[in-house]
Amino acid sequence: MSIPIVFYQPNSSLVGERDDVANQIDVMPSILDIIHYNKPYYSLGKSLFKNDCNRYSINYKGGLYHCYSKEYCYQFNGETCVGFYNISKDPLFKNNLQKDNTYSKALIEHQTYIKKQIQTFNQSMIKNTMTFDRFVNVNKIFQNKL
Repeated sequence: MSIPIVFYQPNSSLVGERDDVANQIDVMPSILDIIHYNKPYYSLGKSLFKNDCNRYSINYKGGLYHCYSKEYCYQFNGETCVGFYNISKDPLFKNNLQKDNTYSKALIEHQTYIKKQIQTFNQSMIKNTMTFDRFVNVNKIFQNKL
């Protein structure tokens, strides 16, 4: 899935293009970054103008969570991994690498990321903590649970 997006600034300070993995939830932090907003805010997304983190995109389709990075897609049914694919080499998802030990580090990274994101989102919804003050407290509670 691809959704092109263009960011514009009249002073022409935004030049070039990037082919990064991103989510729609990355738009707000990116805009706040462009306008140099320096107050705390709540977002599960990350600014597209910072290179300080690995880029993932998570979506839910057909009863599965899909966690995409530039190279891989990790499929998760809410309890366990059901598929792990190298999308740069296997875009049709024919070769499931889930049991291939060569990819165990990448698989664990994707698994950890998606579980943390799901847990953070669910707890934020359940506890009505989608504000910065409350988000900080929930993150402190859950950051080491996985």
